Amino acid sequence: MTMHRAISVPEAKAIYRAAFGPMGALPDTAMRLSDLQQDSDSCAIAIAEELRHEPGLDAKGCGAYLVNRLAHEIGKVLAALDLSGHDLRALDPATTGFVTTLAKLVENGETYLYLETDVTIAPVPAGPAADAAQAGLIYQALFDPVVTGVSMACKLGPAALWRLVTDGIAAGYLTLGTQAGEAPRAIARAEAILKRPGTRLFAKQLNFLDVTLPAADNPLGTDLTETFRERAGCCRYYTTPRSDGEYCATCIHRKDRADRLRRAMLHRARLAAGLPGL
Repeated sequence: MTMHRAISVPEAKAIYRAAFGPMGALPDTAMRLSDLQQDSDSCAIAIAEELRHEPGLDAKGCGAYLVNRLAHEIGKVLAALDLSGHDLRALDPATTGFVTTLAKLVENGETYLYLETDVTIAPVPAGPAADAAQAGLIYQALFDPVVTGVSMACKLGPAALWRLVTDGIAAGYLTLGTQAGEAPRAIARAEAILKRPGTRLFAKQLNFLDVTLPAADNPLGTDLTETFRERAGCCRYYTTPRSDGEYCATCIHRKDRADRLRRAMLHRARLAAGLPGL
């Protein structure tokens, strides 16, 4: 059994369309990506938001969390636009904005706080697909004010932040491609853009990893294979008080990523089978 589900073309188009989010004028409360470089006060406010859900983060951690969050949310929009045939040249940091709200998630009896991020972009028309090199340059231009502003504000090097941008965009392609039943195409496109030298997004450490939970270990009784994105960068989760100094499961610093991801799959399978989680 694989997590790559075959679905119809109309279903795939509907999934991509839903991921675009709003297109048009930015809400009054939105912060533009360009603001993070042009307005130091706006950048400081955006960085400080991370403390609302992750108390105890230092300045570098807040900056990394902000860039990581924006890259993941905007990455899904970019993947949806690109994979469904839209003209990426319409993207602009001055007309791309986000609104952040504190939200709660209850899972397995535990409550977690997180920052919900609503992204708005200017209208992007349908058009021919950009080649991989052009797409990389467009994505770089979109995130350049984010990385520049946050790096100056939190004193975390631009190279570290660019790796988080790459990780977020890669995750967006994997997420949307998996949901639309065409993960292999999405992964190939992401690698063509993000593992190509010539932009700041280039990260040779980026990898997509297939992990299998054998039927003998799966309480659902089938072989289960799932594709994960292995990070090229570090989100600095290990610096948070709740981490106990541990890296996240897909961190580039981990050597046991496959084992930890397989354990996470087993945890979900046990819950699906009505058994206690790990």
